[in-house]
Amino acid sequence: MATALVLALFLPAAVQAQGNANCDKLEKIFDTRVETEKGVCKVEIVRESIKPTHMGKKQSPETMELIFYFGFEKVDGQVAVMGELALLQEEVNPVLDVLRKGKLEVTAVHNHMLH
Repeated sequence: MATALVLALFLPAAVQAQGNANCDKLEKIFDTRVETEKGVCKVEIVRESIKPTHMGKKQSPETMELIFYFGFEKVDGQVAVMGELALLQEEVNPVLDVLRKGKLEVTAVHNHMLH
């Protein structure tokens, strides 16, 4: 998760400096495969370190959608970044703080799992 937070601070400037959403460069930044669809670079990183259970049964992180997702698209000469982060309760406020420091606008926070 620390990597995602560091990237949140520096990624918008790095992508913007290129003038476009270059998927090859994003693959190097995130060290993962980046898919391209209709001009959008899509990054998905599964949170393998979390071992989720539901009603006492082990689940896979993919089934529980424990994923960091980012989409990058060139819009009016700039790059729009949309993302969704699967966070644990204790991670929410620190992550929001870092995203805001990186000048990323947080438009929604919602909870899929109640406990």
